[in-house]
Amino acid sequence: MLSITNYRKQFESFLVLDIPYLQIPPGVHIFRGRNGAGKTTFFKSLAGLLPFEGNIEVDGVSQKKQPIHYRRQISYAEPEPIYPDFLTSHDLLHFVAQARQVADDRWKNLVVQLQMEAFLDQPCETFSSGMLKKLSLAMALTGNQLLYC
Repeated sequence: MLSITNYRKQFESFLVLDIPYLQIPPGVHIFRGRNGAGKTTFFKSLAGLLPFEGNIEVDGVSQKKQPIHYRRQISYAEPEPIYPDFLTSHDLLHFVAQARQVADDRWKNLVVQLQMEAFLDQPCETFSSGMLKKLSLAMALTGNQLLYC
């Protein structure tokens, strides 16, 4: 369960989002809105990439009070990912698995399912835009929960 209370996000004096209270049950949900409505800002806040006022919890774990435990539960797939050129898919997926304390088998199965085997040991600088997005998705799916923007 995703619980949001007293959430506010401003960029300087411009209020982007104000959510007094929202609970989202487990499952697949779609967030729709016009350009500039704050969808990406909201997802980046959920992922812990942007500071905000208020509280966000996943299954009772607060992003602000238990940041490490919270981040182990949340994954975010960046729509236009940028990774260090010299790192490989293997390097990044192994790192994410270690950080999230999940077995390497989890990402290795994803590599097969997403047909990424041929790219596993190539540096990211050689990847197409589509391959970078696929790697971003694989990294997100290596975690326990998924936020995809």
